[in-house]
Amino acid sequence: MDNDKSLDTGTQSASKGAELIMYGGQNCGVCQVVWPKLQQQLSTRWPDLTLRYIDCEKDPQACAQSQVFSLPVVRLFFDGQLFLEKIQVFSLGRFIEEIDHLCHQYY
Repeated sequence: MDNDKSLDTGTQSASKGAELIMYGGQNCGVCQVVWPKLQQQLSTRWPDLTLRYIDCEKDPQACAQSQVFSLPVVRLFFDGQLFLEKIQVFSLGRFIEEIDHLCHQYY
């Protein structure tokens, strides 16, 4: 399927528009804290931003194809191109500021 090929390198998304993908897992404590906060902050600020969560414990093949080998990984795409990526330890507040800045430019 062509959509899967576009995610093979992890640097592209099959979606048009703005999309944030978080790769996490049920046993990743940081993931369980960060994802709800991202959803809460971003869904109100940027309702057109698509938010997706991929559970690497349930779908390890999808994560491996996207070159995700540690958790969490959060990627922000605009029109299929990767603009921002955070891996493992990062400041959530600063990350949301970076997303706000990029979304202001995009929309």
